[in-house]
Amino acid sequence: MIYYFSGTGNSYQVAKLLAYLTQDKMQDISTLKDYKHDDSVMGFVFPVHCYDVLDLMQDFIKKLEIKSDKKIYCYAVVTCGGKVGNSFITMQDLLKAKNIDLAYRNEVYLPDNILSFWGKKYDYSSLNTYKDKVLQIAEELNQRKTNNNVLVKKSWWYVIKKYFSWLFIKKCLQKKTVKKNCIHCKRCVKLCPTNNIIEEAGKIKFKSNNNCIYCLACIQWCPMQAINFGSYNLKDKQYHHPEVVENELFKRW
Repeated sequence: MIYYFSGTGNSYQVAKLLAYLTQDKMQDISTLKDYKHDDSVMGFVFPVHCYDVLDLMQDFIKKLEIKSDKKIYCYAVVTCGGKVGNSFITMQDLLKAKNIDLAYRNEVYLPDNILSFWGKKYDYSSLNTYKDKVLQIAEELNQRKTNNNVLVKKSWWYVIKKYFSWLFIKKCLQKKTVKKNCIHCKRCVKLCPTNNIIEEAGKIKFKSNNNCIYCLACIQWCPMQAINFGSYNLKDKQYHHPEVVENELFKRW
């Protein structure tokens, strides 16, 4: 089983390709109700978030109940536009608490969906090469290869960078507003992994500024660029994986 999370399609596309190439199943962790795992293979695919494992994935792994009596081949594949940071060390520690070894880890480079918030341009070049990397990873997974040399400790440099990244997010992006040009398509409602966006009295609203995990699905997929994070609006600067359509990522209908 491949457990994945994706907001704008990068990790979903990688998980879908890996599932096909390894003849495995895939499951979106944000819609999962049953936390029992009874398979001999356990894969995780997710985006690097602030140089680490996003909280949603960390919480999911902590809830996992391992029911398999076989030795589990466990791997993690992250998508990122730059550095993986402490992601694999965090995964190693989370899984160790479950008595599972992280046997294999790798990364796939794809455009970083937060770059426009930093005033930078998306680097689309990785869209031409990522499938070759996924194919390589799939071949290694099918051969049950390992690269599980122990990662000793977290880098304090990335801990500090994570802190300042979150500081920027909380200070500059926390307040969410929906503009008048919203057409009430409810795409954002269906995409939100924490059910934090609702339609109420004919208006689209964010229930809480504190229940957002900043996957950026709502602001990146909005067809009218009607959502603001703080003073930021992504007019003409949206990114989602070009081979993924939004309903593949819907959390509810």
